[in-house]
Amino acid sequence: MSEVKILRLTTGEEVLCKAEKTDGGWKVKKSALIIPTGKGGIGLLPWMPYTTAFENGFEIREQDVMFEVQPQDELIDEYNDVFGSGLIVPKKADVIDGSSLKLTT
Repeated sequence: MSEVKILRLTTGEEVLCKAEKTDGGWKVKKSALIIPTGKGGIGLLPWMPYTTAFENGFEIREQDVMFEVQPQDELIDEYNDVFGSGLIVPKKADVIDGSSLKLTT
């Protein structure tokens, strides 16, 4: 099953994508380069959006990936807003415990 990951490639590129581990490496879809924008910010630049592989996926060989990590929730939210379903995952502090709610008529 694909999930949003950051893959650091041997080229130094950091790719935010839907990724699934395969026998020979990683199958990636809807990839974006993570680029610094100055003042500590980052931006997402679609990576190879002009190919059919952007939507359908393609394989990155294991030897071309230095490591993979789970992105922070805020980055996943931004990715989903731009490339995915648009669903935003609420932070734990934003979730209301239903047991404290009381209905009145």
